Amino acid sequence: MPVQDRTKGLVATLSVGTVVFAAVVNQHYPLRDWLFFWYLGYWLATVVWAAACTCFGYRATADLLPRRLGMSERLSLGFAAGVLAFGLSIFFIGLAHGLGSVTFLALPLGFLAFGAPRLLGDARPWLAGFEPKRAFVIDDEISHVYHDICDLILCLGAF
Repeated sequence: MPVQDRTKGLVATLSVGTVVFAAVVNQHYPLRDWLFFWYLGYWLATVVWAAACTCFGYRATADLLPRRLGMSERLSLGFAAGVLAFGLSIFFIGLAHGLGSVTFLALPLGFLAFGAPRLLGDARPWLAGFEPKRAFVIDDEISHVYHDICDLILCLGAF
């Protein structure tokens, strides 16, 4: 069996298994009450904040740092500078009594808008140097064992 067919079969099996799992568990503990979805939202907000700080700090320090530094070093220093800039921005906006939901959304988006074009432009050659890794191949034995376990779970769930 070709690798592509096995991959499609694995994706289909995992998808069906996830839907069946969610349907069964939802009867006992509704999915809308799971903390997972709250934490997912917090995680996404943190990723956006970190990207905003990195973009802003990279742009703010791009002309100050020597070009001989590698991209990873400039990103690290840019993130640190971006966190400092974000903290100072929150401090001064707070002094002006401007903290609120608008600031919560506008400040990170403003940081992204300010720094993203420069960061993306400088990162293109750096990212072009990366070679794609070889695709992950699942052995036949692992695939069969996984399939047998899924069959067992589905059979036990029918009782």
